[in-house]
Amino acid sequence: MTEKEQRLKKEVTEMLTDSLDKMKEKIDKAFKSGCIDVEGWDEGLGRLILPKTITAAIIEDEVSQYLGRNTSFERQVRKEVDNIKCFI
Repeated sequence: MTEKEQRLKKEVTEMLTDSLDKMKEKIDKAFKSGCIDVEGWDEGLGRLILPKTITAAIIEDEVSQYLGRNTSFERQVRKEVDNIKCFI
């Protein structure tokens, strides 16, 4: 790995760590908001549906912070994100 790749990896790792901490805080925020039907959660057959739904909502909220929406970089970021997703 080149020196530049190592520096980039460090930056990305720090962003991911920071995002994970922020996303974990949003779990309680979601519960406190009352938007989740905890009593309706089927812990049997569909036990993973609600946790995955909550996780997806939190990830989508967090990703919106990085896409550069309403900036001059939005188009470039979206294009590069779509390209990288093809390879991971």
